Amino acid sequence: MYSRFIPALALLLFCSAAASAQWQPPEGYVLVDDMVLPTWAIGAESAYQGTPWTGGNVYYEFDGNVSTTNRTRTLNAMAEIEAIANVDFIERTTQFNYIHIQSSSGNNSFVGMIGGGQTLNMVSWSFKYVICHELFHALGFMHEQSRPDRNTYVTINFANIQSGASGNFSQNSGTTVGAYDFASIMHYDNYDFSSNGQPTISANPGYTQFTNQMGNRSYMTVLDGQGIAARYGQPPAPTITNVTPDTFSIGSGTSSITVTGTRFHDGPSGSLGVQGSRVLWNGSPLTTNYLNPTQLSATVPSSLLTSLTCADVTVENPSPGGGASTPFVVSVGQNCSNLPQWQLNSGWLGATFDGAALTSPYGPPVIVNKGFSEPTGLAFTSIFGSTTIWDALISTRPVVAANNGGAATPIANQKVNIDLTDPNLVFFAGLQVPTWPTWPTSFTLNFNAPPFPITISVQAGIVSAFSADGIFLSQAAQLEVNGNFCGNATPFLLGDDDSVLQTHGFPMSFYGSTWTNVYVGSNGYLTFGQPDTGFTESLVNLWGGPPRIAGLWDDLSPNQAGTVSWYTDGAASFAVCYDAVTNYNQGNTNTFSIAFTQAGNVGSIAMDYGQVDTTQAMVALAPGGNLGFFQALDVTGPQVPLTQQVVYELFSSGTDLSNATVTWTLASGYPATLN
Repeated sequence: MYSRFIPALALLLFCSAAASAQWQPPEGYVLVDDMVLPTWAIGAESAYQGTPWTGGNVYYEFDGNVSTTNRTRTLNAMAEIEAIANVDFIERTTQFNYIHIQSSSGNNSFVGMIGGGQTLNMVSWSFKYVICHELFHALGFMHEQSRPDRNTYVTINFANIQSGASGNFSQNSGTTVGAYDFASIMHYDNYDFSSNGQPTISANPGYTQFTNQMGNRSYMTVLDGQGIAARYGQPPAPTITNVTPDTFSIGSGTSSITVTGTRFHDGPSGSLGVQGSRVLWNGSPLTTNYLNPTQLSATVPSSLLTSLTCADVTVENPSPGGGASTPFVVSVGQNCSNLPQWQLNSGWLGATFDGAALTSPYGPPVIVNKGFSEPTGLAFTSIFGSTTIWDALISTRPVVAANNGGAATPIANQKVNIDLTDPNLVFFAGLQVPTWPTWPTSFTLNFNAPPFPITISVQAGIVSAFSADGIFLSQAAQLEVNGNFCGNATPFLLGDDDSVLQTHGFPMSFYGSTWTNVYVGSNGYLTFGQPDTGFTESLVNLWGGPPRIAGLWDDLSPNQAGTVSWYTDGAASFAVCYDAVTNYNQGNTNTFSIAFTQAGNVGSIAMDYGQVDTTQAMVALAPGGNLGFFQALDVTGPQVPLTQQVVYELFSSGTDLSNATVTWTLASGYPATLN
């Protein structure tokens, strides 16, 4: 695939009669199929490396013979590439290096940035991914079937190739990125340049199921995207500059919004390949229509416009795109621009709560509050009501609480009665101001409330800094009691290498998809969409299998010893608890749980470990389906941002998981932070 093959060419000269009758390359260059290469690159001993564009900035201009319609088609093709890599196509003013795009009798391009002006010829304007194909050549990429490892996957039938065209099938010695991709938009069709109607490329045994994928020009594959990102960098997220309208009345019927911003793309017409930009309302996708690279429209169902709310509108470019934009707040029945949102005020002094001064015995505090002028107050819920709390922490820092407009009440290392359901409850932490991670994230109140510790997760995502002393948070916030899941769980039977479907009863967002049920595996993991019973915790199986949450992936046998149980509240939380489960025929003990909580577009996964005896295991989150890059982690180490989609720790000679808690934060279903 050209997006993953960075060439060191050893090509034989091919200049067909048809090609020579078309546009002629300048002196010192020769046309090899649809690639314009230097003449010195032609020969068995020569090598040529396509030069990437400096900083990913590709300047272009259109010839006067390119119609307005075809210019629009080209800009849409450019948007497809900008969505999957750190590449920017910029209309030229006076820049020295640029691409001159013109209508011609064939499709061809120079490979990489050659210096000065370079021509890109197009005739197949109606096919977006053919334009993308030529733009990939201009970015410095070659054809997929020229990879040095191609003979493992395909056989070139030289006897069936047109006279003089064999050089188009030369095998090159460049660097490859990722797996061989039969469906890449840079792969030849299996009948290209055939002289007798017989295939020129045949899939090798074991790969014949991919025969019909060769020659795809209908979509870009995920591996296409990963390849170009490997050379030019990961793509930025899209941005939103405006949403029109941004205010709705309660009871409005089904409505339409127009979203203006950057890095929007259309994607293919079908469900295969890299999908186009989509508009989300509080993390849930809306029916989206692509207008142009800077505008989308979306349909807002009337069911979303029935009550007071401040909704977060985001645009997401699904993987391998750059993920979700920063939210744009849309008002339903109120003016959200005038309402305070959740905020963390650092260095806060002399502030008041309902007119009463708040003081902290711990020094300058960090206050967690919500605009008290909002009619609904704080959206906290708890099954406990008033409870006695001995001590509490926010992200390892002592907590102070204030409610009903009173003075702050310290609760660290003291016995204090707090009503967790109080709609005016506010917490803040003393001592030194922490360094809060950038959006999205969540923070947790860890309360020691006899008879057992409970964890109350404030499911809020940091949106952006709004002043020198604070940070806006999303309004999707609630308190969830996570500490007693396993005490209320229901056991069920699992055999060796087994998987059972369980319904948790609420929409859970995981890697861009929404699920209401999950497969619980006996080997220490949960999968979505399909069961998995594999017991080998390899990166290959992690990458190629279904979407997965692996709490302790190993060859476990609950049928020999131990129990597996299940809990869901049917609204926002579920958990799977593995109690004293043994490894196959080993008689050891492994106790752990996997708990998931969803609040708006923010989710959290808590993995709590008791005694863990196994010495070889994997802890991981992965989208499956051969998607995403890998990020190796120390899951019991300090908090780190998650920069890739496949996140894992693979243990080979003992673990440090016993009595540990690993917490993952998800933003719109994608991993964001590890605590």
